[in-house]
Amino acid sequence: IQGIINIAYNIIGIPINVCDTSFSIISRIPLPDEDKYIDFTGDKLFLKQPLVEDMREKKVIDTIYTSTLPFIAKNMIHTPYKWVYEGIRIKNSVVAYVCVCTANKELCPEDLEVIHTLSRMISIEMQKDATFTTKTGVKYEFFLTELLDGNFERSKVYLASQLVQLGIKPALRYNILICD
Repeated sequence: IQGIINIAYNIIGIPINVCDTSFSIISRIPLPDEDKYIDFTGDKLFLKQPLVEDMREKKVIDTIYTSTLPFIAKNMIHTPYKWVYEGIRIKNSVVAYVCVCTANKELCPEDLEVIHTLSRMISIEMQKDATFTTKTGVKYEFFLTELLDGNFERSKVYLASQLVQLGIKPALRYNILICD
């Protein structure tokens, strides 16, 4: 995936991130002012809560799930840049998305074509990994999978902040029903 992103970056020249549906960064080309947008937690990288809140408020997350083409998110509160997003689909389910920061470059139609092609190429690459092909597209699937696999060796505060990013109100307890 990183090799594909590197090639796309060489073509369009703007920072590119690939994130899963729990806002964890799978692969990336560094962003300008990166510390404003990314949390470095252990061996994982996540989009920071203010950017996720912007995405939720501006209906970017909903559009990622419904649009099959790249789209531009403008007028976000916590960033001076325009962002381009496109869902990455496997079996018609969004398993990840491309997040591109325009970073002082006006996009042309060809750039959007590159982003669309990038999204499709990453989908093909992800289909080689069972982690992504077995997903059903449920909104919290990656978060729950990592939680149940014990991959969150973090504090309760960190887990609570991840739940907030996913749009879940913090509570004293959570019940998870697992059916096979």
